[in-house]
Amino acid sequence: METRVRIAVILAWMTALSAMLGSLYFSEIQGLQPCLLCWYQRIAMYPLVFMLGMIIWDENWNALKYAWPFCVGGALIAAWHVAIQYSPTLAAVIPCEKGYSCAVITWSLGPFTIPLLSLIAFVFVIACLIVTQRNRKEYH
Repeated sequence: METRVRIAVILAWMTALSAMLGSLYFSEIQGLQPCLLCWYQRIAMYPLVFMLGMIIWDENWNALKYAWPFCVGGALIAAWHVAIQYSPTLAAVIPCEKGYSCAVITWSLGPFTIPLLSLIAFVFVIACLIVTQRNRKEYH
């Protein structure tokens, strides 16, 4: 595997793994209950750890085409979640009906909330996958 491609895939995998472990830390150790949109973001992020790991482990490039829908879908959900948290008007349009409210900010570090961190992770993974695909086409 080309070095640039390998580094991009490893960075994407490390980001997905960090996001997965971070979400588990917030829910299992900090005791924060995930809202509905948080669950959807987890559903999109967790499989990426295994898909990207398959690319690193045995260069199974078929996993790349399956990773894209999870990345894009997760990024869209995270973007919607961020918009709901920062705009009370949007939160009123589609309120969370079950469990914890998606509009409530339960944790933040300055401007960074959990959904914003999720969005950043998805966008970074997408950027790494773009680098991976462009460089693969260049050398294959």
